Amino acid sequence: PRPTSGSKKGSKTRLRPPRSAAVTLTCPDGEYSRFMAEARRRIMLADLRIPGSLRVRRALTGALLVEVPALNAGAPADRLAEELRKLANEEGPEYRVQRPVRIATLRLTGLDLTLRVQKVTEAVALAGGCLPTEVSVGGIRVPQRGMATALVRCPQAAASKVATAERVQVGWTLARMVVLPVRAALCFRCLERGHVRGRCGNTADRSDTCYRCGNPGHRARDCRAASE
Repeated sequence: PRPTSGSKKGSKTRLRPPRSAAVTLTCPDGEYSRFMAEARRRIMLADLRIPGSLRVRRALTGALLVEVPALNAGAPADRLAEELRKLANEEGPEYRVQRPVRIATLRLTGLDLTLRVQKVTEAVALAGGCLPTEVSVGGIRVPQRGMATALVRCPQAAASKVATAERVQVGWTLARMVVLPVRAALCFRCLERGHVRGRCGNTADRSDTCYRCGNPGHRARDCRAASE
């Protein structure tokens, strides 16, 4: 489930532990049914210690999404992905199996401005119970006055643990943590939300248009519309 925000202004975004884990499968068009039939014949869910049933649906990117619906389903999904990869390797490079992990974005405030990114990474990983390699810190922003802030991306399961305490010890400081709302997917072809470029069905191609001001000829990072 996605983080949900309340309807009232100023309400906090609440983050829940993921209740499922997923495996994605990409095949050539027309080959999904055949591949999955072979997978069901050769892979026994009981052998992978996967109880119950799976959910199979189409992902936003067009790939096939196989969900293991359970708390702490990461390990069973890893085992399923490993077996599906064995079959995919027999078919060829056009068959790809991945294990996507839900990511949450956090904003840390009240940081010591002398901290380095590595220290923030290690602190979030320790508090969230994940590996430092699974944590991405988008730099530490140091204002002219006051304390520093940082945007952090990490697995949703880890972010949920950090969010429970609302604060995380980083060096000598106790930083405050806020969960940022999930943004809808953005198509970089038509610049509309709700789908991705590979699944875009719109006739309009706005890939050369700034999605900030709507004018062509420059990118959002170079947009000066706000200052004009």
